Amino acid sequence: VGFMEKEVKVRFLNKETNYSKYLEEALSFDTNDSWLFDDEIDNDVIWSLEDKRFSSFTYGLFLEDKLIGLMMVDFTDNEEQNLVFETSIIIHPEYRKCGMGNFLLQSVIQELQAKSKLISSLHATIYADNIPSQQLVLKNGFVFQKEGTMNNKLIYMYQCNLKEINKEKKMS
Repeated sequence: VGFMEKEVKVRFLNKETNYSKYLEEALSFDTNDSWLFDDEIDNDVIWSLEDKRFSSFTYGLFLEDKLIGLMMVDFTDNEEQNLVFETSIIIHPEYRKCGMGNFLLQSVIQELQAKSKLISSLHATIYADNIPSQQLVLKNGFVFQKEGTMNNKLIYMYQCNLKEINKEKKMS
């Protein structure tokens, strides 16, 4: 994908030596970063990908060699051998509202679908006042599930059934 004649690419970061540096850099994009690391994630639950074991996957969005976005996909549940993951996305403020979040989300969904048929769904928990993130997930096949509260703020929960997306692609 070209962005002002520059190369935009998505990379799997878990195995990279600069992993922690990338996480810190992405956190600096936004002061409201409490959503990125949820204390309730069970780090004892490990899932295998390409003979490497991770409880979460982290993908970086790069413009040339500059990190401009990050997506974390955390294992949350195992429903009858169908794996469920929670997604979190952060994009550098200079690159918001120009398709970068969409490109990152679509790229990661395609990668997860290609890697495993066991991944059944992705979930997104979004603050009610974060309209751009709600529009992003709705545009990419997520559907509203319910509302709740987190950190005393109203949140909306969305789900994307990856197996349904695969069926729709085969039909079209």
